[in-house]
Amino acid sequence: MTRYVQKRLKNGTNNDIVFFSYCSKDVADEFFDHENTITGKKEREERIAMLSGIATGILLVGGAVALALRKKPMITARIGVGAVIAAAIPSLFAVILVLFMGAASLRMGGEGHSWIFDHLSAIFLLPIVILSVTCAIHATEYFRRNGEERSGIFWCFFLWMIAAMTAVVSVTEPTDFLLAWELMGVTSFALVIFDYKERVVLRAGWVYLLACHAGAALLILFFLGRSMAFEWPTAGTVFALAMLGFGLKAGFVILHVWLPEAHPAAPSPVSAVMSGAMINLGLYGILRFACEGVIPAEITGWTLLLIGMTGALFGILFALPQRNIKTLLAYSSIENIGIISIGFGLGFAGINISEQMCFFGFLGAFLHLWNHALLKGGLFLGAGAVMKACHSLEMDRMGGLMQRIPRTGALFALNSCGISGLPPLNGFLGELFLYLAAFSGIISLAEKEQIKVVFLIVLVAVPVVLSLTGGLAVAVFAKVVGAVFLGEPRSLQAAEASEHKHSAMTLATLILFGLCIVSAAFSALMPKVFAPVIAHFISWSPETLTGVGTEASEILLRVSVVYCVVIVLFGLIVLWRMRQLRRQKPEIHGTWDCAFALPTARMEYTCTAFSQPLLELFRGFFRPRKKIVLPKGLFPNEEAIEIDVEDAADRMVWDPLFVFLGKVADKVHKLQSGYLHLYILIMVLALLGMLIWGLLLREDSGGVFQIILEEAGE
Repeated sequence: MTRYVQKRLKNGTNNDIVFFSYCSKDVADEFFDHENTITGKKEREERIAMLSGIATGILLVGGAVALALRKKPMITARIGVGAVIAAAIPSLFAVILVLFMGAASLRMGGEGHSWIFDHLSAIFLLPIVILSVTCAIHATEYFRRNGEERSGIFWCFFLWMIAAMTAVVSVTEPTDFLLAWELMGVTSFALVIFDYKERVVLRAGWVYLLACHAGAALLILFFLGRSMAFEWPTAGTVFALAMLGFGLKAGFVILHVWLPEAHPAAPSPVSAVMSGAMINLGLYGILRFACEGVIPAEITGWTLLLIGMTGALFGILFALPQRNIKTLLAYSSIENIGIISIGFGLGFAGINISEQMCFFGFLGAFLHLWNHALLKGGLFLGAGAVMKACHSLEMDRMGGLMQRIPRTGALFALNSCGISGLPPLNGFLGELFLYLAAFSGIISLAEKEQIKVVFLIVLVAVPVVLSLTGGLAVAVFAKVVGAVFLGEPRSLQAAEASEHKHSAMTLATLILFGLCIVSAAFSALMPKVFAPVIAHFISWSPETLTGVGTEASEILLRVSVVYCVVIVLFGLIVLWRMRQLRRQKPEIHGTWDCAFALPTARMEYTCTAFSQPLLELFRGFFRPRKKIVLPKGLFPNEEAIEIDVEDAADRMVWDPLFVFLGKVADKVHKLQSGYLHLYILIMVLALLGMLIWGLLLREDSGGVFQIILEEAGE
C-alpha cells in the first residue's frame, strides 16, 4: 500500500502519506482522482485557452518575418502559407475540444486582462480558420505574375488580420477587445488598398477606413455606457450604440455602405475572408456584449428580426442590377447577414413564445452562418479565378468561360445553387429551420388568449420575406452563371481565358465545396454542437433543451438521408451521361438562328438584359438611370444601353448627410482665421466649460450646485 501511494504521490498531489497507510487501494484512487480533478481542471483549461493565443502569436511573428523578407516573393509566400497552417492546428484543436468533445468554457488571464475560449468563440473562430487556410492556398497562385513583387506586404497584413480576428473572438475585456478590433480594421484596410494606384480602390479604402473608425468610436461609447449602472432610457441608448457599432462591421442595412466598395477593391482572397468570416464578427459582438444584461431579450429579438428582414430583402434587390461579380457578391453578403439576423431575432423573440421557435431560430442562424462562410468564400475565390483568367470582373464582357475554365465554372455554379438556398446543398438547411421557427411562432401566438397582433404580423412576414429573397437569389445567381460561364465570349479576354491543370485556386475552392457536402451529410450532429451556446441565452431545463434538440436532429437526419440519396443518384447520372458521350461520335447540325445569317456573341443576353425586366418591376425603388443609343439606318454600326442603379442608402441617407456635414465644415472652417488671439479665446472658453461641468453640475463629483440643492432640500 505504501509503495502504491508513493507512486500516486509522484504523479499526483503532495498529501500526507500517513493517512493513506490506513486506506484501501480503491479509497486512495478515489481521493487522488478527486484531487486531480479539482486542482488540475484550472490548469488544463488555461492550457487549452492558450491554444488560440499561441495561434495569434504564430500569425503575428509570421507577418513580421514576411515583412522583413518582402523582397523575396517565393519565400514570403511559403512563410505565409506555413504560418497560417501552423496557426490553424492549435486553433482547430481548441475548436474540436470545445464544440465536439464537450470541454467547458476556458479562461486565462489576470485581473483586467482575460483570454477566453468558449462555445461562442469556437463557432465564430472555425470559419476564420477554414477560410484563412483556403484563401492562403488560393493567394499563392492569385499573385503569381500579378503583383508578385509586393506579395510580402500582402502576407504581412493578411497574417496580422487573421491574428486580430482570432484575438477578437478570444478576449473579453473592453480594452483588449477594442485593440484587437482596431487592429483588424487597420490591417484589412491595408489589404483593401493593395492595388492603391487605381482611383476607385483609394475611394473604397477611404470609405472603409471611415466606417472602421466610426464603428470603433461607437463601440468605445458603448463600453463606457455598459460599465455604468443604468435604467431603461440609458440602456436603450447603450443598446443602440452596440447595434450601430457592431452593425457597421456586420453590414446591416444602411450601415452597409462600405461593403460594395471594399469587396471589389480588395484581392479576392481578402474579400473571401472579409465576407465569410469578418462581417460575422459584428454579430459576434452583439451576441457577446449586447445581449446580456443590457435590455430584455424580447426587445433584442424583435429588433434583430426587423433589421434582418429589411437587410435580406434590400441586399438581394440591389445585387440584381450589378454588373461587377464581386459587387454583386457583396450585396449578397448583406442579404445573408440579414437572414442570419432573422434567425437570431426569432431565437431571442421566441424565448417567451415557443420552445421550437426559439431553438429552431438559433439553430437556423448558426447553420446559415457556417454555410454562408463556406459558400461565399468559394464564390469569392471563384471570382478571383475568373479575374485571373479574364483580367476583368465586368460580366457583360464575359461569356463562354465554362468551356475555358470548366473546373472553376462547375464549382461556381454549384456554390451559386447552395447560396441561393436550393436543395440538396447545405445552404437550404439554415433557411429550412428559419421557416420552421416562424411557423412555430405563428401557431403558438395564434393559440394564446391575448394575441399580440403586431408580433403576429411580423412573424407572418418572415416566411414571405424569406420566400421572396430566395426567389430573387435564384434570379441573381442564374444571371451570374449565365452571363459569365455560358454562351459565347463577348470580349477577347474571355475568348483567350484558360485554366491551369494543377491550380491552387481550384484546390482551395474545391476544399470549401467539399466541406459544404460534409456539413450537409452530417448536419444531424449540428444541434448537439450548437446546443451549449443556445443554452447560454435561455434558461431552460436540461430535459426541455434535450427534447427540442432531439427533434431538430431527427429533422436534419431525414433531410441528410434524402440529400445523400439525391447526391449519389446525381453522381451516377453524370457518370452514365459521360460514358454515353464518349461512345457517341460528335455530329454537327445547324440550329435555329432566329433568321440571322451570322449570329454573333453580341446577340446573346447580357447580365444587364437578363435583369432588366425585374428592374422595371421595381423601378420605383431602384430609380435606374438609363443611357440608350438607338440603332439608326438599315445597317446600324452603333447601339447600346447602359443601366446604372445608385444604392438607395447612398441616395437617401449618406449623400445628403455628407452634403450637410460639408456645409457645416465650411462654416466651421471660418474659425481658422489665423489669429492667435481667437484660438486662445476658444481654448479658454472650452476650459471654462469643463470647469463649470466638473465643479458645479456633475453629481458624482459633489459639485457646488449639487451641494446647494441638498442644503435647500434640508
